[in-house]
Amino acid sequence: MKVCAHENLGPFQNVHFRADSIKQAVERFREDLEGVYGTLEGITERTGEDHAPALGVYPQCPDCDSQMNFHDYPLGLYRVGPRGGIQRMFG
Repeated sequence: MKVCAHENLGPFQNVHFRADSIKQAVERFREDLEGVYGTLEGITERTGEDHAPALGVYPQCPDCDSQMNFHDYPLGLYRVGPRGGIQRMFG
């Protein structure tokens, strides 16, 4: 299923993109996090538990672009856990 994805990598660091699958979106999320933080371990210590990086995936639409996401409810939500793994919160 093609998806629109919205990443919150940290304060004022938001990324919007399209992916061919949820798995591909989660892989890009991991790569983007490693590009910003170097490693996934200890991210929540740096960002705080309330601001842990997260990825929302939505059904693909023609309206979203690299700057904005126009969806209300995600199909799935992923976030970085306290030990550095990417956890599926729901979806």
